[in-house]
Amino acid sequence: MDKELERVRAEAVGIELDEELAARFPVKSRQKLEIPGDEADITVYLYEPENRTGVTPLIINLHGGGFVKSYRGRDIILSQNFAWHTGCLVADVDYKTAPEKKYPYAQMEGYRVVEYFYQHAEQYRIDPQRIILSGQSAGANMIIGIAMRFLRREEHPVCQLIMAYPPLDLYKDPMEKPFTESEEEKKRAVNGRLYNDWYIDKELRRESYASPVYASEEELRGLPPVLLLTGGLDSLGEEAERFTYQLIRAGVPVTAKRFLTAKHGFLARRNSEFAEAEKMIFDVIKQIKDGEELVNP
Repeated sequence: MDKELERVRAEAVGIELDEELAARFPVKSRQKLEIPGDEADITVYLYEPENRTGVTPLIINLHGGGFVKSYRGRDIILSQNFAWHTGCLVADVDYKTAPEKKYPYAQMEGYRVVEYFYQHAEQYRIDPQRIILSGQSAGANMIIGIAMRFLRREEHPVCQLIMAYPPLDLYKDPMEKPFTESEEEKKRAVNGRLYNDWYIDKELRRESYASPVYASEEELRGLPPVLLLTGGLDSLGEEAERFTYQLIRAGVPVTAKRFLTAKHGFLARRNSEFAEAEKMIFDVIKQIKDGEELVNP
């Protein structure tokens, strides 16, 4: 294995499960599924809340990690938290990471997962018209690409996108993006170059499914409502906020919030203003679960 790749994977935050924190968000069950994919089965962890009754929305989540870090203990916490607070079924996708599988492999795995649950809605007691896509960082990048791909089909099961601190411009050099002079942010920018090189070939980086900031209004028109959360101290915040205005111009309902003191990863790391961000997410999901038509808080 590449030594740099080994380093960034070893430095991943939240690898081990915090059992004490997990106990605060008990679930009825955590089930490992293997869903048929284009080349190989796709691993999905299904979280069933204890208080789930009747048919509910489904939350499909794609975790962060620079496209190269695998499923971690902190991802279990996030899924249990979502299930416990919302009473909805949560499907967390353990997609195959780069560089072993490069773009668009992981994104297409997410696409197939949405397709699978849409087709098996009755089996899992979910409403096929209320499938919510959620993602953090790299996962947030992929869910917008997944939703854009579904626009080409008559059946569009995704009713809401929840995006936290997404990288939406994989073409622009991370070292040219705005960041503070802290050593932490400099290291993040250096790692960002590596993530991009491992994840996607250079000639594909302006493709709209990979870098949605280069999408046309026509490509974005018809997307479901978006909740977009950014960190004021995150170098990726500017491109995400620019994308917010692209969505608005395309007629997509958007709710966006910049958390001024937050750094990248604040939702999964549960620091800074994460509690307010969680409340916004849970409020949106509650509106969908209660059958309200629009999801702007």
